[in-house]
Amino acid sequence: MNNRHDLRSLVEWENGYIGHCSCCGTYNVAYKNSLFVLKAAEFDWFREVMLSREYLGTFQTTHGKEIYVPTPLQNYFILFSEEELTELLEKLAEVSPLVQADQILNKLT
Repeated sequence: MNNRHDLRSLVEWENGYIGHCSCCGTYNVAYKNSLFVLKAAEFDWFREVMLSREYLGTFQTTHGKEIYVPTPLQNYFILFSEEELTELLEKLAEVSPLVQADQILNKLT
C-alpha cells in the first residue's frame, strides 16, 4: 500500500468518509472500523452488491449485526446491522454520481 496519498474528501459523516485519492485513482470507503479501497469500476460493483444483497448473508445474533459480507479470507466476514447497511448505502448513493462522472472523464483522456 502506498503511504503517500492525495485524498480528496467527497463525503464525511460521524461513522466514516468516502474520498478519492488522485495518486492511485482509488476511492476510499471508510465505515466504522473497515476501509475499502476501490477503483471506480469496483466502487460501482461494491455499491450494487451491497444494494442487491446478492452475496450478503444473514444470521441471528444477540447484538443486532445480522447481515454479513463474506471476504476472500476464510472465516472472516464483515458484519452490519440493518441500520448500518442503510447508512452506508445512502452515502454510496450520494457519491455515486461523482464516481460515474470521473469514469466518463477518464475515458475522454
